[in-house]
Amino acid sequence: MTAMRPTVQWIAVFVGAAAGFLSAAFIATAVWAALSSLTAIDDPVTAAVIAGVLPGLAVAGYVTGRMTWRAVFHGGLVGVLAATAVTLMSLAAGSPAPPLVIIAFFGMAMVLGGAGGFVADRLKVRKRERKLAESQTIYPG
Repeated sequence: MTAMRPTVQWIAVFVGAAAGFLSAAFIATAVWAALSSLTAIDDPVTAAVIAGVLPGLAVAGYVTGRMTWRAVFHGGLVGVLAATAVTLMSLAAGSPAPPLVIIAFFGMAMVLGGAGGFVADRLKVRKRERKLAESQTIYPG
């Protein structure tokens, strides 16, 4: 008997990452527009980016989790990959983030991506159980 080697479904990871980045950009733009017009914050960009990236990581995990059978693993993986991209972009732009903050961001990205994958997995299981229950229903005739 041979053991099955776990594989990473890279297409799902990249599709999830794209969905996460798009949702993060949409949310960040909406938050930036609201903060710019409604408040007197000097620099609403930082708050908007943070408000966009955090749910974007969860969306990336959810979309990836819907496409794979190992949803939590793939959700955490896409969270780490998205965090890598965000960190590289911010460091290239001259961010003075200390290493401890970067490590915490990676941990948070893995947890949020995994949580999104977990939610996707639970919804898939619930849908499967509902279909099974409907197929076993006996209708009186």
